[in-house]
Amino acid sequence: VLPPRIRFLSCVIGALPLASPTTASSYLSGASSGDTAIFGGGSTSADCTSGFLDTAFDANDAMVDVDTLSVARCGLTSASLWNEGVLIFAGGHDSSGYLDTVDVYRSTTRDTSDAATTLALTGKRAYSVASSDDTTIFVTGGFEQKRLSYIKGDAVDMFQVGHNGTVLQLSAPPMPRGGVVFHGAAAVEGTLWVGGGTNDFGMSDMIQVLDVDSSGNRAVWRDADVTPNLSSNRTRLAAAALSTSACAALGSPIVCFAGGEGEQEVRAAFASDGWTCSGSLCVSSAVDCFDSVTGQALATGLTLSEPRSRLVGLGVGCTILFAGGKTLDGYSSVIDVFDLSSVQQGGDALATAAALSEARADLAAALSGGGSDAVFVGGMNQRGVVDAVDVLPGPYGLAST
Repeated sequence: VLPPRIRFLSCVIGALPLASPTTASSYLSGASSGDTAIFGGGSTSADCTSGFLDTAFDANDAMVDVDTLSVARCGLTSASLWNEGVLIFAGGHDSSGYLDTVDVYRSTTRDTSDAATTLALTGKRAYSVASSDDTTIFVTGGFEQKRLSYIKGDAVDMFQVGHNGTVLQLSAPPMPRGGVVFHGAAAVEGTLWVGGGTNDFGMSDMIQVLDVDSSGNRAVWRDADVTPNLSSNRTRLAAAALSTSACAALGSPIVCFAGGEGEQEVRAAFASDGWTCSGSLCVSSAVDCFDSVTGQALATGLTLSEPRSRLVGLGVGCTILFAGGKTLDGYSSVIDVFDLSSVQQGGDALATAAALSEARADLAAALSGGGSDAVFVGGMNQRGVVDAVDVLPGPYGLAST
C-alpha cells in the first residue's frame, strides 16, 4: 500500500515516488545534505505575505520534520558544502520585515552553538540567491531593507568551513555593477557567476563574475570588458553549473542561464531569441552557456522546450536541469534535461525532457542520493500553494542513449 499523497514523476529517464511535506509551501528553499536534501521555510500563502513556516524536512522522508529554522520565514535562500556536511539557510522575511538570519545545519540538525548562531548576513535581505562550489557558499543580491526603504542589494556574503569545523564568514567586495534581484547565480571551481535580473535601470543582460581562491582570502571581480553578457535582458531566470570533477568530459567548468521574463520593448530588441509575448509581458526560452574559465559563450544551440520564467536550475554530472516555471498562459511541468558533455569538443548538446507531477513556479530544488537525484519541492500555480515533492533519479547522461 502506498503512503498518502505520493507523487510520481512521469519521465523518459525513470521515476521514484516521494511523500509530500505536511504543509504546502511556496518560496521555500533547499540544498543537498549528504545523501539527502533538506528543505525549509516558505509560506502557506502564494504571495508570501502570511503563513510563514519554520519547518525543515528531509527529502528522503518528507512526512517527517527533521528540525526547525530559528525564525519562521519565506523568501529565504540556501546552499551547502556537501563534502563538509554543512548547509545554510539565509535571509528571508517575516511579518516584521527583512532578516539577516543565517541558520547552519549539519546533516539534518540545526547547529545551535554560539559560533553558528552569531552568523548573520551583512544586511537584512530577502529573495537573495545562494550557490556554492566545493569550498565556498555565496549569498548574492536580493532586496535589502534600509531603514524604511528597500534597495536592490549588491552584497555578496561568503561562508566556508574552517579546519576545526566551524563555519566562517568571509568578506567579499560588493558587485561592481550594482545591486540586483530576481537574478540567476551559480558557483563552480572558484568562480561565482551572477547574471540577469532586475537592477536600478530595469531588466538586465549583465553578467558579473567573481574569482575566489580556495581559502577565500582573495576575491576579485572580473573587468566588465572581459565579461560576456546574456543574449537578452531578462529577469526571474535560473542558473546552474557543471564542474570538471563531476563531469570528466569537460575541459573546464560550464555555467548556463535559462528562461526569464521581460517586456515588449525588450523582446523587440531580441526578436530572434525565443521570446513569446502576451500584452506587455514576454517570457524567454533562451539558454546561454559559458566556459567559466575563459568567459567564452558556447554555441550549444539549446533552448528551453517551453518559454517560461520563475523556474529552477540544477547541475548534476554532465547534465543541467531546468524545471517548472511560469508560462504566458499558466504554469509549466517541464523538466528540460541538457547533456553538455561534448560541447567543448565541438559536439552537440543533447536534450530531452521529463515532467513534474504538477505544473508550478517558484519551487525549490536540490540534489539528493549523494548528488545523483534531483528533488523538486513545493511552489505555486493557479490553484494556490503546492505540496508536491518530486524526484528525478540519476544518472541523466544522454550521450549513450
